[in-house]
Amino acid sequence: MVVYRLLLPAKAIEWKNAIVEGLFYSIVNFGLCSPLLVLIDLWRVEHPVYAALLLPIVMLIAPIGWPILLVRLLRWKWLVRRLQLPFPTGWDFFFHQKNECFVLLRLRNGDRIGGFFGAGSYAGSFPNHGDIYVRNVYKVTEEGVFLDPVPLSLGFWIRKSEYSVIEFFEVPPPAG
Repeated sequence: MVVYRLLLPAKAIEWKNAIVEGLFYSIVNFGLCSPLLVLIDLWRVEHPVYAALLLPIVMLIAPIGWPILLVRLLRWKWLVRRLQLPFPTGWDFFFHQKNECFVLLRLRNGDRIGGFFGAGSYAGSFPNHGDIYVRNVYKVTEEGVFLDPVPLSLGFWIRKSEYSVIEFFEVPPPAG
């Protein structure tokens, strides 16, 4: 449960349901590891060392490995086209893709601020989605046209409550 939440945005653990979830995932783990459990049972007398080495795989390594495998499967484009991904918000889905893009935010006071969202930028995830740090700030006209980068800027951070709309633009291909 915790490993999955480290890899993908997910709702916070509700401790009243954690025991039931933990029990469910333990049953799934033992079901998936049942061939190893049979092997452990067969080897416990003849090869006790091997059997003892397989037990930590079932008890420790597999429960960590299943969420990692699931996240890798969810990044497989063939599968992604056929499934609804388990992201709690569209915000989390978009930023999980880690696409570089230009962002234009319309502030609640009517002003606009823009920048390049790439290396060094960050977007919060569920349940704290909406806050965004954009490393590269650009000058923007009143119509929302990007001009030059702001020299010596270290970026901008803005809360979800400070803007009403955020637009994303593809990075144009290099000229030539």
